[in-house]
Amino acid sequence: MTPPRLRPASLAAALLLAALASCARDAPPASAGATHLDPRHADGSAPLERLGAPPEVVRGLRPTSAASAADELAPWRAHNLRFLDATQGAGVLCRAADYDPAKGLTQALFEWTGEVDAGAFNRVELDLYAYEAGTAALVWGAGGRAYANTRAASWQTVTLTMAGDESWRGRVRGLRLLPCLSGPQTYELREVRLVRVDFEPGPQPSARHGDPGGDAGLCGPGRDLRRAWPVDPGDALHDACRVPDGARLAVEVNLAGGARERYERVTFRVEARDGVAWRELARLDARPREDWTDLGWRTLEADLAADAGAELELRFVAEATPERGAARGDLLWAAPRVSGPRAADPRPDLVLVTLDTLRADAVGAYSGVADTPFLDELAARGVLFEDAWTACNSTLPSHASLLTGLPVPAHGLLDNASTLAPEVRGLAQALRARGYLTAAAVSVGHLEPGWSGLGRGFDRYHEVVPGGELDGARTLTAVAGWLDEFAADPARPPLFLWVHLFDPHTPYASTPGALRAYEAQEAARGEAPPERTATPATVGTTTYTAPGGFLEGVTNEAWARHLYAAGVAYTDGLMRAFVKRLEQDGLLERGLLVVTADHGESLGEHDVWYGHQRLHPEVTRVPLLLLPPRDAGLAPGLRVVSRASTLDVPATFAHLAGVSELELPGEDLYALARQDDRPDRRVWFVHASGEQAGCRDDAAHYWRNLLEYDQLGPARREPAGKEELYLLADDPGARTDAAARAPELAERYRDLLEAWLGAVGGGRSVEQALDPEQRARLRALGYTGDE
Repeated sequence: MTPPRLRPASLAAALLLAALASCARDAPPASAGATHLDPRHADGSAPLERLGAPPEVVRGLRPTSAASAADELAPWRAHNLRFLDATQGAGVLCRAADYDPAKGLTQALFEWTGEVDAGAFNRVELDLYAYEAGTAALVWGAGGRAYANTRAASWQTVTLTMAGDESWRGRVRGLRLLPCLSGPQTYELREVRLVRVDFEPGPQPSARHGDPGGDAGLCGPGRDLRRAWPVDPGDALHDACRVPDGARLAVEVNLAGGARERYERVTFRVEARDGVAWRELARLDARPREDWTDLGWRTLEADLAADAGAELELRFVAEATPERGAARGDLLWAAPRVSGPRAADPRPDLVLVTLDTLRADAVGAYSGVADTPFLDELAARGVLFEDAWTACNSTLPSHASLLTGLPVPAHGLLDNASTLAPEVRGLAQALRARGYLTAAAVSVGHLEPGWSGLGRGFDRYHEVVPGGELDGARTLTAVAGWLDEFAADPARPPLFLWVHLFDPHTPYASTPGALRAYEAQEAARGEAPPERTATPATVGTTTYTAPGGFLEGVTNEAWARHLYAAGVAYTDGLMRAFVKRLEQDGLLERGLLVVTADHGESLGEHDVWYGHQRLHPEVTRVPLLLLPPRDAGLAPGLRVVSRASTLDVPATFAHLAGVSELELPGEDLYALARQDDRPDRRVWFVHASGEQAGCRDDAAHYWRNLLEYDQLGPARREPAGKEELYLLADDPGARTDAAARAPELAERYRDLLEAWLGAVGGGRSVEQALDPEQRARLRALGYTGDE
């Protein structure tokens, strides 16, 4: 959309308006969707530019020799540490003086002498040579901590940041620096820097991902993050727009973490003028400690119907009375927009629900089981794709494909310990540029924006609610507040909402009451639960049956399947409540709901017990259900036999929203559903870490090890080049590998796979720096190795 042409009242205003580029590229006409504003300071600078001043090195401590290091590193005091002459250049070699766990002597660390003034610095940088890869840590007070990964056998700058941590304030006690949190306590140290950073942006600022925008990423004091423009007290931001008929302005406001304790009063004010005098549109006055105890966002709204057709200058003013020392960027403006009536935009709302680890045959509409009455009802009301396949067997890479429309080799995010490369453009970015309001809520930590990189383009992103990994009801409770807000807004732009639920994943049926409720349903059907044990044992090798595992003592595989089914049944109940809420709030009157899974689960098939390793059909086949609006022309209860991929979901959304900027390989699911014939279509999938890749077509299910495969443990390590081929005419369940007896056909699929990888590859893999707590969370959820 062309930036609005205003008639400025002065040269200064003209210069200001020329500097403002608030209308995103490819934005829809003013009558459709939202004009997402991008307010700037009067000189045209963005809040991120103004706040993102270079870090200030408050003090640098450089040890020059073993004899002088203790004095040169003060006020850090060495604990259980010997200084030796460096072997890798300047600095000193640090080594543990003793190892005695009974006396607490396990790490070679540094302790700060006395208290620390948290206002003096909020980042510690180490120039460090680590002999083994590991983790550096900084801990303080009653639970404050910061972590960073270290690489093996190289000099590196390790950054430990306390900025934004609620516990880093005032006078801090007990500050300790651990260059090697665990493992061999030998490292070389060249410098320790104490650094002051005025402001830390949130995940995925627009400008860092190819979008116009001066926002500071997804920010907020709690887990409900919003795309925000932070300012200091007294700052004003400016923007401009042409007002469509029946328009309303909306902007959300909040305070940064810890700011409630710093201010006696705050005021947020929105003003407008049409080349004459400023007038107030909306205002919020609050006493933070009394009026803002819930960390929630507040919305300022203004009816602009009387300004239809006018070219308005807008001013966003934030003021505060500090009672204690203010911090940079304490006052947050978020998701500012001007939009016309929802009825004026014919494009549908788009709702995507991903049910983690849900096998297709766990849904009754696919297999006849009685565990999912609501999903079965949804299939009867909408469209079911009988032959749908995921892009990857792992949660984060699979969701990256769902949210970019790209196969894994193209976007490059290979496993749950990685993050999406900043140059990859996502569906939410394109939808937001076309006037959609974009929102996401997830139930597992490795899908959070700061970990995954998936937050680009989202106006709001809800991180995991405490307990949400085990009970998706907590995630849906958070989303319910959003739905009420959306329903109450007559000028809400079309919505893209993604909700992720984790309940079917290991540990199965871990939600309190889920198993009991499922067994009550079974009893009502005259069914009894299976025994936990069987003789002989029918459960294969798995760590879950070991002491402390959720299947400890279980030897009957029917019991494990029973638990999985209970988790699926609980998820079905969550979906019933969620869709009912969507319908009550009118979001499905003209909206499309898509329900699918990121991958399936092996329940013992192919000797894979309770995980999603390898690329067999029980892992790669997923449910795919659509509930389209009535005017879509798709008959209720339609069962589509044409083969589909999860890559088709973003392609469909893009088509319906009028997005043409993304080059997506997927098919339009509406078009697939309307096909009279069923052409043979080959779909592709990739294993986590790029260790396997394969395909499915009418004739075969095929995959091949691209690397040595060790995801099932050392005893089952497989060489690179191992392949499996299942001939579906005689073996529709893909149970018997035919690669050895059909070598020419296997070679043909091998050639096809190499050609596909060559055509779609090129994505950049970016490893995420995970702290020990994040790695522990992955292990607790059953992820091992590169997963």
